[in-house]
Amino acid sequence: MKYLFLILTLFISLQPFSTLAAGQDRGGGKGIVCKDNKNQIQSVELLDIWEARRSGIQFPNSPDNATNQLTNALERSRIPVSEMWGGSQYHFDNFFARIAYDFLTCTDPKQTCPTSTYAYYERIYGKALPLSNDSLEGDLNLPANCAVEQIVSYYKGNSYYLNMDLVVHMNALNLAGLAIHESIYHELYSLNSEENSQRVRRFVSFVMSGQTLQPKVSYLKAPYITCGKWDNGYWDRLNFMQDPKSKTPKIIALIDYHGSGYVINFHNGQVSSATLEPNTDVETFYNWLVRKDLSHKIKISGEATDIEFLTEFSLNIVSGDGVMVLDRRTGNGIYPRAKPENVSCRLIK
Repeated sequence: MKYLFLILTLFISLQPFSTLAAGQDRGGGKGIVCKDNKNQIQSVELLDIWEARRSGIQFPNSPDNATNQLTNALERSRIPVSEMWGGSQYHFDNFFARIAYDFLTCTDPKQTCPTSTYAYYERIYGKALPLSNDSLEGDLNLPANCAVEQIVSYYKGNSYYLNMDLVVHMNALNLAGLAIHESIYHELYSLNSEENSQRVRRFVSFVMSGQTLQPKVSYLKAPYITCGKWDNGYWDRLNFMQDPKSKTPKIIALIDYHGSGYVINFHNGQVSSATLEPNTDVETFYNWLVRKDLSHKIKISGEATDIEFLTEFSLNIVSGDGVMVLDRRTGNGIYPRAKPENVSCRLIK
């Protein structure tokens, strides 16, 4: 029976696109497609870019072609992507960047899609791709002549299907953004089975708007407290420091590692809210921890916009016991971490 299952699995994986389209979609990339009154496509904008524009992010009006824009965006991505793999520049250059360049090549109908042991590419003409369920974009309140359509479908096994009827209407900014989208999604899925594209889209809009992602440790200023625990083979690590924007003692909490969920430093790692007793400085809070003073507590909660993590998270630290609990929340529900061990904290001066 086991061998029959393996044979059937192999048979299904070799079916043409028409059969795969009926299966479970694994993401890919969506766009906002607008048409005229004759149903002719007028514009195609990557969902990542469209969302960012609506939120007020501005994108440079660059005369560069898609390849040059991709090269520049990749360099702005180098630090965090290299950090994901222990600072490996080799991985960045030979995997992350290569995936993006290969994908961009395939968007050009004048070129042949790269033949790769990593990925399978197929251009689709004359038919729509099924909408994925991983984007969680909600109601976008689009104009009547615009709709969300699937530009790329990705299936487990690194198979990419490109709707070329849409791709040919995309400008250089959106093509480069699409290539980055596919590459960073692959990285995050490889590292911690990223379950939706929310962080991916934030990443794309960040680097394509000309911003450079900084190292995770760039925001730490002494004195600060670093607390961490080892849980099921992964580190959870949290830092506390004085809020540089406050003239009175005020501690802010910043996440360093969250288990297998890699933290992307979009806005200096600060979580949306951290509640401490007023006028508490860093060394005072550290003394609470050392004395095991259970009367002082901190609670940190994140909104759905805290895309450094996944979609939502919650965290509680109780001084003395050093309990640190992080929950992974995704569009599919909540995944609580295993029962934590005691936390070890150090004061860095």
